[in-house]
Amino acid sequence: MANLEAEIKKLGLSEKEAKVYLAVLELGQAPAAEIAVHSGVNRATTYVILEELRRKGLASSFEKGKKTIFAAEAPERLSNLFEIEKKRLEENFSDLKKILPELDKLYEIRGERPKVRFFEGKDGIASIREDILKTKTNYLYQFLPLDESYRFFPSKSGGHREKMGEKLRKVHQKTIYSTKKGRISRPGWKFLPEQDFKTEIVIYGGKAALVAHKEKLFGIIIEDPTIAGTLKVIFETVWKFLK
Repeated sequence: MANLEAEIKKLGLSEKEAKVYLAVLELGQAPAAEIAVHSGVNRATTYVILEELRRKGLASSFEKGKKTIFAAEAPERLSNLFEIEKKRLEENFSDLKKILPELDKLYEIRGERPKVRFFEGKDGIASIREDILKTKTNYLYQFLPLDESYRFFPSKSGGHREKMGEKLRKVHQKTIYSTKKGRISRPGWKFLPEQDFKTEIVIYGGKAALVAHKEKLFGIIIEDPTIAGTLKVIFETVWKFLK
């Protein structure tokens, strides 16, 4: 019975409507009081539901003496419910299409929110690096805490560093780095001395990736041209003061 109730509810009947309908179907013909007992729904609610079932063509009634007797219509009438529900959904969808332009205007007025994605652990940081490699861009600027980066991601042949190197050769790139080993002679790199920063920042293609090199690695990608542009201005300002 529970399975029948669940299936009938899918056609748009409420739980109590399904119970009352199945009770009428089992009893054949019965007064509302008996249907209420059989369905487990209180008498007052049962009366209301029976009237609703009559309206939907799932039940009928007739007078027998001083009592009103209710009877279930053939189960094939349930197919009418499916058509009614289908029509209701179509109407709702049509109404939605009408108001979508207004909703779009509201969305544009409040401004687009930047898309932010969070990543954890080495696998998560690897996903950030893959996004950097796959994103089409004409520039790539990065603040690079070199010692921390090598501590978590040692150089390996064919690994991320080699792939990143290939990408950097194809785009305009600048790197501001810090390391206890001192200056490195490399085109497009400038040394930030006596600094102990542990967050790598990469600005690329209207995005900014930040990787915190802590014992528990985590990072974020912010997709927003305005934020990326602001970080780019900060980068360029620092770049001008470095040798």
